[in-house]
Amino acid sequence: MDIFQLPEDIEKRTFNSGAFGSNRWIARQKDFWTQAKNGVMPRFSELPLVVENVKPNLVIDFGGGSGWISQLCDIDNYIVIESSLFLENYPLDTEISIMTLSDFMQRYRQNSEQNVLLYTNSAIQYLTEISTFTSLIEFIKPKHILFDDLVISNGDKIVLYQNYYGDFIPYYVHTADELIGSLESKGYEIIHAHDYGDLALKDRIIGEIKSLVEEANLSGPQSLLLGF
Repeated sequence: MDIFQLPEDIEKRTFNSGAFGSNRWIARQKDFWTQAKNGVMPRFSELPLVVENVKPNLVIDFGGGSGWISQLCDIDNYIVIESSLFLENYPLDTEISIMTLSDFMQRYRQNSEQNVLLYTNSAIQYLTEISTFTSLIEFIKPKHILFDDLVISNGDKIVLYQNYYGDFIPYYVHTADELIGSLESKGYEIIHAHDYGDLALKDRIIGEIKSLVEEANLSGPQSLLLGF
């Protein structure tokens, strides 16, 4: 099954944006939580190593699902920002805080003494506009930002649809200028950048996007750490 399709290729097919609240997705997040609790990393993440090195006292995980990766990190304060669709279907008898972006914006209080790490793993491609994420950065003012499984365009923004078991999810490859350029203008510097751990996934994603958008000039998937 192909991961991606062009918008014009699915115009006459059923579109369902409810994938992240589906039984399949919720079951996957529960399974990830159980595996992580048993010391297994079900999906590659650099977060445990970065937490060990930069020693934040708060991690904010944007689009982190169940927050499973928190169980593999030496961190006491962990907040997940998720969609209302996910929260409507995920049982909240969890050991960490999971809330919508709007709830987070109302509750969060800045503390200049906090060492905050903002983390996101394969999530920002589901944002229609990258300004949603850059505005969050401006609000939190984290000392570090870690991206895992990040794909960005060195040219124009690319709009595709991701096929998730028949649910077609809008997928946006945001530009380097919109994301990295914006962060560098705010004073952030790249500490390290390298290939995301799942190289087979890298080859498949890049290959499929380029087969659909021949002129695509892409970077990633990569792990990228920035600091202020």
